[in-house]
Amino acid sequence: MDKSARGVVAVVDAGAETRAATADLLDALGFTTLTFAHPAELLAAPDLPRVDVVLSDLHFPGMTGLRLLHDLGHRHPAIAVVILAATPDDALRRHAFEHGAFGYLVTPVEPEHLLALLSRAIGGRRQGG
Repeated sequence: MDKSARGVVAVVDAGAETRAATADLLDALGFTTLTFAHPAELLAAPDLPRVDVVLSDLHFPGMTGLRLLHDLGHRHPAIAVVILAATPDDALRRHAFEHGAFGYLVTPVEPEHLLALLSRAIGGRRQGG
C-alpha cells in the first residue's frame, strides 16, 4: 500500500526523541509522517492542507497544543487533531473535546489503539466529515 494512501500525519512535539519515535512508529504503521518541533512550524508549513491528522503534545514554549487546536480549527477545520498528554487530566481532556479535538490520548499509547484512532479520523476526513 502506498503510504500516502493510508494518510498523512503531522507530529508536533518539542522533544526530538519523542518526535522521532512517534514518526518511526507511524512510518512502520504505513503513514506518511511530517514532524515539527513547535506548533508555529506546523502552521507555517506549505503542505499543511495535505495533512489528515495532527498529533500534538500539550506543552510548548509560548504556545499550547490547545491553542494549536483552536488555530487549526479556524484555518483548516478538516484536519483532525489528537492531543497527546503525558498524564491524565480530565479538565484538559474535556476542554480539548469541547474545542474540537478528535482525540485525547495519554502516552505511552498502544500502537493498535493509535492506529484505530487515526484510521477513524482519516476515514471521517475522506468521507467529508
